[in-house]
Amino acid sequence: MEKSSSEVVIMLGGNMEGTRQFFAESLNIISVSVGEIKKTSSIYVSEPWGGLNQADFLNQAVKLETRLDPPELLHTLLNIETGFGRKRSVKNGPRTLDIDILYYNNLIINEIDLQLPHPRLHLRRFNLVPLLEVSPNWIHPVYQLSAGELLKKCPDSLKVTLEASNNVT
Repeated sequence: MEKSSSEVVIMLGGNMEGTRQFFAESLNIISVSVGEIKKTSSIYVSEPWGGLNQADFLNQAVKLETRLDPPELLHTLLNIETGFGRKRSVKNGPRTLDIDILYYNNLIINEIDLQLPHPRLHLRRFNLVPLLEVSPNWIHPVYQLSAGELLKKCPDSLKVTLEASNNVT
């Protein structure tokens, strides 16, 4: 029996040379190895989160349909990151490509290696702003709030700006 499709939103991030190209190339790989891309957000420039002095990040939300279960999806995304030279040496540090699962349907998973929805989603403007663009009607299954409502309550004050403009969101 074939698995049914699940709705997923992932977040691409990076702040090292080549990030825009890494996003484009990773979207091609994701469409082949993960599932059909339904919508991508604009690319946003975000101040670094986590207190380290480093370059601003680029972030982009990607809404897709997948037949992979959550552990398979996580494993596939980690392999894609590794293929782009991702090294996990400094927590919240610079990276070539970071891919986080923001949500998978309305699942709530709390395991050591996999938490869904992303456990800090509601605390990060750089996640919520692009998420709102690709999935404005999604309701957080724990907080029962939409992405827009979460953004209004978000304690994060770091700037998130559309890449092609000077408008701060």
